Amino acid sequence: MKTTIKVQDRGVITLPKRMRERAGFSAGAMVDIEERDGEIVMRPVSTLGPELLADLKSALEDLRTGRASPAFESIGDFKKYMAARRGDKKRSVR
Repeated sequence: MKTTIKVQDRGVITLPKRMRERAGFSAGAMVDIEERDGEIVMRPVSTLGPELLADLKSALEDLRTGRASPAFESIGDFKKYMAARRGDKKRSVR
């Protein structure tokens, strides 16, 4: 997809909705931006919350030490497993 857009005051640009959707950009999303050979390249950044990051580190440590966790069908299943492992029964899974 190619389009022409106007640069607003202070360098603000608005990406067309279809382009944002195809790139995976949503409101509040973090974006890596890089100047490369006179072009600007943008990529969505995946961010993990501190709790999920700690859970993933714990799971990787389990693998490293030979303690295996079960396979998960989804990130939701992983979050439920880790919440139960922490004894966090009240935590809702998003």
